[in-house]
Amino acid sequence: MNLDKMSYDADNVLIITNDECIYDNLKDNFEEYTFISVIRFSSKNFLNKITLNNLVKKTKVCFAIIDFENKNYNKFISQLNNIILKGTLCIPIGVNCNHINNIQMLQEIQDQIYTLIVTTTDNIMDNINSICDLHKDKMAFYLSIGELKRCLKQKSVGYTSIGKGSGSKKWEKAAINAIKAFPSNSHFSEGKNIILTIEVKNYKDQRLEDVNMLPEIIQIATNKNAKISYSVIENENIDDEVILRVFANGFYL
Repeated sequence: MNLDKMSYDADNVLIITNDECIYDNLKDNFEEYTFISVIRFSSKNFLNKITLNNLVKKTKVCFAIIDFENKNYNKFISQLNNIILKGTLCIPIGVNCNHINNIQMLQEIQDQIYTLIVTTTDNIMDNINSICDLHKDKMAFYLSIGELKRCLKQKSVGYTSIGKGSGSKKWEKAAINAIKAFPSNSHFSEGKNIILTIEVKNYKDQRLEDVNMLPEIIQIATNKNAKISYSVIENENIDDEVILRVFANGFYL
């Protein structure tokens, strides 16, 4: 972890999540860092205003780990808005985003809570480390909040693409259509901290070996340094069609 314990007062950094397993893991990872507070949100036990105010007063940066598999994520996001309104820099990191079936809803969430970084549970620590390394060899926490916000905005990558293919060579068509939607700028194609979350929907009887070629095709065509998170969803309502959804998130470093 690229953090210097001696550089901070206690409780400078707040990490809050709505998932118990993520909470336990982060709690173990950050146990030795006295300046980091890790807390778990529960819809049955809202952070009251006094507790929230006390936490935010001590907090320079808040990492919010949102598990969209947990049905309480809407209430959690509302609570995050209260933190943002206090003037604290809140960096939301989303996992299990495949549970958001409505793309428009995802865009609304991104508008609501600044920039949502889509990742996997295995890569949460990588994302936190990437943010800490944003300013060359300096840690992000050395920057002022205004400087860090500008840095995040300039260097962050966040795109969503959907590709559909039907008929012969449906897999290739879906991949080509998804790739076409991505920009060709260097932020996306050359970034070394990019995560591609690839979700394929197809009819259950279609050949999986064809589907499994898609992540490699997309990685080669978009960003060879990207990390891949890949899942296949079988859908009996889809006949002669492949639907491919790709989230590209991370930082251009």
